[in-house]
Amino acid sequence: MRTTDRPSLGRSYWKLWAASTISNVGDGVRFAALPLLATTLTRDPLLVAGTVFASQLPWLLFALISGALVDRLNRRIVMIAANLFRAAVITLLGIAIFADFDTLPLIYVVVFVLGIAETLFDSASFALLPALVDESDLERANGPLQASMTFNQEFIGPPIGAFLFVVFSSLPFFVDAASFAVAAIIVITIRGDFTTEHHGGALLSGLKAEIGEGLRWVWGHPVLRTIMGIAAVSNIVFFATFSVRVLFATEILGLSTTGFGFLMAADGGGGILGALSAGRISARFGRGPTLIAAILLQALSVLAFGVTSDARVAWVALAAGGVGGFLWNVVAISVAQAITPDRLLGRLNSAVNTVSWGAIPVGAALGGLLARSFGLRLPYIAGFVLLAAMVLVALRLSSYLAADRGDQG
Repeated sequence: MRTTDRPSLGRSYWKLWAASTISNVGDGVRFAALPLLATTLTRDPLLVAGTVFASQLPWLLFALISGALVDRLNRRIVMIAANLFRAAVITLLGIAIFADFDTLPLIYVVVFVLGIAETLFDSASFALLPALVDESDLERANGPLQASMTFNQEFIGPPIGAFLFVVFSSLPFFVDAASFAVAAIIVITIRGDFTTEHHGGALLSGLKAEIGEGLRWVWGHPVLRTIMGIAAVSNIVFFATFSVRVLFATEILGLSTTGFGFLMAADGGGGILGALSAGRISARFGRGPTLIAAILLQALSVLAFGVTSDARVAWVALAAGGVGGFLWNVVAISVAQAITPDRLLGRLNSAVNTVSWGAIPVGAALGGLLARSFGLRLPYIAGFVLLAAMVLVALRLSSYLAADRGDQG
């Protein structure tokens, strides 16, 4: 059995963690400041929501291409270039705001091109990590990265972004740009050549065939195919329930705006706990059983939230769901990284994200339709049924892992 008393993950890993942490603070700052900026230009909810749509659209349009490029190029260089590019773009937006040249079309363009760079950066970061740590340490490595992302994007960055926007509307964007620049400098100090395949000829030649190879690998591998399917269903459930959570909280739980904020914090807090404990739990019980427990915990938390009218029960349920969700994320990511050849890691990440992120608007629309037609509790009941079915799928996943010897203790 694995022990929990292990040496450090290494300087290169902690440099990656530091770069991720700093840029995640900047992300949180921007996440709060962007909608505030949009509301100074329009009060139309659809136009304000357009900033989110424009930022997520690149994951559907470019993620597969980005994954293939990441598998061709030096992944460290891709991360550096993507962060420097994002720093430059955000700086230009800050200058436009300072000069009072900001418009909604400009914001849409900015968040769209930032999204393209994000597809490259995230795929490169995902693919780089297994080169920095041992396979047996992947959960230990992914856990702090996931916890840092949640903590900084949900708890630290947004209050700072909102405060800075009130002080001076362009200031949070300059801070965000600085975070990208600092993160790029840190990644520069990571030593090594992280190129997996060297290609002659034009950069974009043969990409279609390589994207197809990546898709065939993911779909043809029972473990990866199952992980992708469960992730897509989990996203449908999460966003179906999240889309009506504010109405559930105010109309059924009777919470005020402040109370709703504390309720939301439960999800993030549970997520941090789940991410940080994933390594120990997986080492103690194995990857397959941990994944089963994570889905089961999410299913029960959705059911408990959906049937209660007590805000305290709802808070505990959301916290438990956060634990289960991030426990799943860390272990599933680690499994995928462990069983995928290094040369396909970028394409793996892009394929899984294209499917799982593509499920987000489906879930949001489904939640709204169910709540409108049958009441606010039904999205949660339906979500429980879907996740309960995924527990059965996870049982099969655990047997796949055992057969692949991916669940050794």
